[in-house]
Amino acid sequence: MSHGIPTRQKAVVVAEGGKVVLTEVDVPRPGPEQVLVKVVAAALNNCDWKTVIYAKALGAVVGSDFAGTIVEIGSDVSPGTRTIGERVAGFVHGGVKPNGTCAEYVVVDPHILITLPPSISFENGAQLGVSPFAAAQTLYTTHELPPVVRRPRRSETLLVFGGATCIGQYVIQLAKLGGLNIVACCCSRNFSLVEKIGADQVYDYTAPYMSNTVRIATGGHLRYAVDCVSERHSPRQVAWSLGSTGGIVAAIQRYGSPRLGVEVKSSTPFTLLPEDFSYPIEHKSDPAEIERGTVYAKLWTDILSKDMVQLAPINLLPDGLAGVEKGFEYMMEGKRKTALELPYGGKKKKQLQADEDAVVNGGVVSDEEMRPSSQKGSGQEDEDEDVEMNASGSEGEDEEWGGIGESDEAVDQKAKHGGGKPKKPPTGEEVREIKEATDLFRSSSFKLQIDALLPNVRPKESRKQPLERFLLVLHECLTSAPSVPPQHPLEAARLLLSSESTKLPKGKQIKNKGKAKAAPVPIAVPYPLPLPTEDANWKVAFEAPTDVLLVGSWANQVSVKAKDDEPWGVDLAVEMPATLFQEKDYMNGRFFHKRAFYLAVLARHLSSQSTLNVDLLYESKNGDPRATTLVLRPRNDGSPNDFTKLQAQVRIIPVLPSSSPIPLARLAPHRSNFRVHERSDASDAAEAPSSENRPTPLYNSAVLLSATPKPHLLSIHALKQNTPAYTDALALLRIWANQRGYGEGKRPSVSGFEGRGQWWSALLEALVNGEEPIDTTNNKGSAKRKPLGKGLSSYQLFKAALDFLARYDLIHERVFVKAKDGHRFPPQDYDAHHEVAFMDSSSLVNLLAGVSPSSLQMLRHDAKKTLQTLDNPISEDPFSEVFLKEHRDLFTRFDAVLRVDISTAKLRQPSVHATLEHGSPAQALFASLDSVLRRGLGQRVKALCILHPSSQPRPLSQAHPSAPAIVSIGLVFDIDHAFRLVDHGPAASKTESAAAEEFRDFWGDKAELRRFKDGSIVESVVWDVKNADERAFIPVMVVRHVLKRHLNVDADAVQAWQPAFDTTLRLPESISSILPSNGIQAGFKAAMTAFDGLVKAIKALDKELPLGVLNVSPISEYLRYTSVLSPTAVPVSSLSLLPECGRYQPVMDVVLEFEKSARWPDNLEAIQKTKLAFLERLASALMASVQSTTVRVVVGHSLGDSPICDQARLEIVTP
Repeated sequence: MSHGIPTRQKAVVVAEGGKVVLTEVDVPRPGPEQVLVKVVAAALNNCDWKTVIYAKALGAVVGSDFAGTIVEIGSDVSPGTRTIGERVAGFVHGGVKPNGTCAEYVVVDPHILITLPPSISFENGAQLGVSPFAAAQTLYTTHELPPVVRRPRRSETLLVFGGATCIGQYVIQLAKLGGLNIVACCCSRNFSLVEKIGADQVYDYTAPYMSNTVRIATGGHLRYAVDCVSERHSPRQVAWSLGSTGGIVAAIQRYGSPRLGVEVKSSTPFTLLPEDFSYPIEHKSDPAEIERGTVYAKLWTDILSKDMVQLAPINLLPDGLAGVEKGFEYMMEGKRKTALELPYGGKKKKQLQADEDAVVNGGVVSDEEMRPSSQKGSGQEDEDEDVEMNASGSEGEDEEWGGIGESDEAVDQKAKHGGGKPKKPPTGEEVREIKEATDLFRSSSFKLQIDALLPNVRPKESRKQPLERFLLVLHECLTSAPSVPPQHPLEAARLLLSSESTKLPKGKQIKNKGKAKAAPVPIAVPYPLPLPTEDANWKVAFEAPTDVLLVGSWANQVSVKAKDDEPWGVDLAVEMPATLFQEKDYMNGRFFHKRAFYLAVLARHLSSQSTLNVDLLYESKNGDPRATTLVLRPRNDGSPNDFTKLQAQVRIIPVLPSSSPIPLARLAPHRSNFRVHERSDASDAAEAPSSENRPTPLYNSAVLLSATPKPHLLSIHALKQNTPAYTDALALLRIWANQRGYGEGKRPSVSGFEGRGQWWSALLEALVNGEEPIDTTNNKGSAKRKPLGKGLSSYQLFKAALDFLARYDLIHERVFVKAKDGHRFPPQDYDAHHEVAFMDSSSLVNLLAGVSPSSLQMLRHDAKKTLQTLDNPISEDPFSEVFLKEHRDLFTRFDAVLRVDISTAKLRQPSVHATLEHGSPAQALFASLDSVLRRGLGQRVKALCILHPSSQPRPLSQAHPSAPAIVSIGLVFDIDHAFRLVDHGPAASKTESAAAEEFRDFWGDKAELRRFKDGSIVESVVWDVKNADERAFIPVMVVRHVLKRHLNVDADAVQAWQPAFDTTLRLPESISSILPSNGIQAGFKAAMTAFDGLVKAIKALDKELPLGVLNVSPISEYLRYTSVLSPTAVPVSSLSLLPECGRYQPVMDVVLEFEKSARWPDNLEAIQKTKLAFLERLASALMASVQSTTVRVVVGHSLGDSPICDQARLEIVTP
């Protein structure tokens, strides 16, 4: 024994019956690789008393945490590692062997020691044992964060449950030093403490519905948590606080995962020691764990020396080692007080906090010889400091290391209930939780259905790894692409289209640096209109990209699965070098020509790379050649880079660099960037050419779109960070839109919405961040709408988006999303030159440029219908109707559907400017089609929609996309106007006006002057019909006429389902030919005329009846215009004229409601007799007042013969 170190010492050891006693034991001797520490202060925590009870290691010295000085160093300890007299803190595995901290001396492994700085007393330092090392384990081992501090702020958010526990406090501070966003849960009295040490958001875990509160606050994408309680309700609360995709929970003691998709990983600091043990878990010494302990000890030494953390408050216990037994009893008593007092225990929050205040969460004891027994810490009466000192840090209910034994409350429950687990009714908090969900979602299952839906529309994480490896290889291929010197655009196109790459001039070959050179592929350069000419004085070239960036929804992890098994889109922005462009490249499509050549060279280069093993295709969203991208689809070869299982495709998008010489000011909506000439039909050559100088807003927007991928990436990222519910809200909005055809798919989709993913994000951005103020004096301006804020749930944000779409007319109202520095161009430019405008927050592009007004009209109609479904209090659960039902079926969606063959369509007034402005003849045709349909149908429809299949990828040898030959036109009728016979124009007095001229030009030979009954003479279009069936066909007649006049589409090319359907329902010719000549009316009007006559007749009988008739309600489908077959009014005298099958008269039910009376009998059987007499009186009165009316009282047809059942009816046959 070294000089001055005794052989015997006082120590607290484990005794029989789960007790501890103070006795004398031998002083432990350090091994060659250990040190001996004289204990100055020891900390008590819950793992100590649990070890005493459950490990039952009789004679073992208790206690794990300590602070003291080194008095002896083992012979094999590296020189300089530790010094005699060094002030240290640390922990041992006490209570299981004759070496614990509740003694005068303790043997410690030097690698696990923390050097105490002079600023920390031994009493405060005694807590630096199990707790700080457990905190480090949860972050650096379980969550695999690097053990470093002062990192830049990261995007990840961490939930710390039990944030005011001792471990929780250290987890928060370490995570904050690591740059994480911290969400903490503790009782409300400790909010200030937790916020002070670094929590960004704090929530009360005794509050009802705590888990959903955290999920809403974190946007449903929280993936990482630390459970510093790890018992009773905490596993469930923590697991359900994580997002819909689940995540990882670092627990301080073992328990099974309470939720699918949530992985629970437990740890114990004792594994950091170089020893085997069987309590609280089975463990064999692990060198890797020992090394981690060394790293954590050095980390804490560095943190404490720099005063970077705040230590937890402590309680000092009197009587030194003699007070350990009372300390254990106090802690266990406190535990029993709060064992069942969690948020769902039904106890009031005030009582919960009172129980927590009664708990001394551990204490510090000092050696009797070192400190007088009367010494106590100051300020310990204050409840805010009465927090914790134990390793697990019980905050009333927080504890650690339950071991393998049963808790006291479990034993008590078994004793009380005979060993069975009692079934408890829902607590008050749980009932409130259910009620909140019901009030918000109108159904207790609606939210659960949403939570179950969202993971199924997102890519599976397990299948992303091959894609990530592929993207790394692709990045290397793109950045290593060889340069191509400048050359004439047509010459460059001919060389790329050649089947032999050797035809490229010297220095222009694209060499393959891979293993084997693939066969050359003919590449067509997708030059858009106007095509380059032979006399072009500018050149195209290629240089390797200056940047390759993952952009779009995939980069921000907001992708939503498309319809019809369309692949996931992974957008890769390839920044073209600024040296390739000139200032005037905005003119006449030169930018798009250089972009097309750049894309073609990339296609040639990538097709020669055998390491990629992909199919390369061109794709042009919305059929616009200016938006052509390069699509890479994987081949199924089973390689590590094969991402076919993910069902994704990579889309390469060439973009403008921020340093581009093209001046953005030249791309304002009012600017004209075409210099083209159109020829008229005039024979005079001097008058034929006419120089165009019209604005080109769509063309300008297309150029600006090439500068937006990176700004849009950043705006979405910022929105995700600032609005927790954004990701799920966007997913719900995109699901809703996809179900209705506002996106890609193999079935006909709404025209104009293909590739508009950024607009849906911008819509939510406008709601959350607000809009720029606009001059409201202009009738196309809109007043600034107030932002909704960032605290809405995903469902509330989704409904707000629907409300915006339903309430505001995007055709006439301009939207300018709030921008950092205001918007680049004045609103008046968009009013004058764009049909619709929705400016993004980067102030670069109109996100709705090119979307037809009719498509937006249809979108508004669908939004209104959905809101009615969601807000209807008597409808069934609307989840399936809103998110699951397929709404792309045309025949159930529209009142009329027309299939139009536009393969031979030709504009009556073709315009080169319109073709260039829209990008292609097909797009110009669609714009004209939309315009003439809206003009022709006018108020006849609430909404009309042009639908066609989405654009499909095409071979690299095909420069331009194929235009659809067939489109569908869907009409939603406005019943008040749809079937009117006359369209009115200007009055005759204005026949020479521009409006009259335009009216006649639009309608052609259908326009004529007509005099009407009121004496007015106006320009008119009259639709001649012979019967009601033909009148229902008027909207289709309008469509056929305007398409024939303006697009040269023959009537036979416009097919509708109505004629065939009407033919099936129409009366046979053998019957319909008899009706008019005999004055017999067919249709709903005749039925309604008969009903109106009956109502008047009954109302006139008030004096004849004992009770007045209040209401006569039609309930028959024939009287509500909902019958498939129209009724026919056949007089009885004319029945003999019809064949046998035509004499059937349909029954039309009505309900009579009489005034109240106290004279009705109370007996049910008497009521039926009275009713029978009442009907008899009414029948007699009707036949007497209306000639040729037959009225009978019909008795029978009941379900039984009971005298109290309703069996009487009145059958009336009108003349």
